[in-house]
Amino acid sequence: MITINSEVTEIEASIIEAANKVFLKNGIQATTMGQIAEEAGIIRTSLNYYFRSKKHLVMHVINDLENK
Repeated sequence: MITINSEVTEIEASIIEAANKVFLKNGIQATTMGQIAEEAGIIRTSLNYYFRSKKHLVMHVINDLENK
């Protein structure tokens, strides 16, 4: 089960924003974590530190959209 922490750091927010852009451009299935890392301006290892999987990141993007 994936839990979503309501406390989001600045870097996590920028990753979520980047993921949203890439998901909209390529679709969720076709998007890679590497593409998201590149859009966010970080290395993939850093992305994996904050979001351990694409599924986890998708849940955060959805949560972010619901809260806007």
